[in-house]
Amino acid sequence: MNILEIAGSGTIGTDHMGPVSDTIFNLCKEFNLMGHKVTIVDSIARHNRYKNRKNIRIIQIGTPLVF
Repeated sequence: MNILEIAGSGTIGTDHMGPVSDTIFNLCKEFNLMGHKVTIVDSIARHNRYKNRKNIRIIQIGTPLVF
């Protein structure tokens, strides 16, 4: 199955993940370990995403600063 996860924190896979990003990260990792193809769309990271598995695709996008 192809799984697309959309986040917006820019912290997925870094040491700066909060509780929501950490949950998204763990779900994606487990789905991938079960054999699913996982793609994460997230804001541009300011820190190294070294925790991500190599076979999980990350698409970084710029997001508007409208809050």
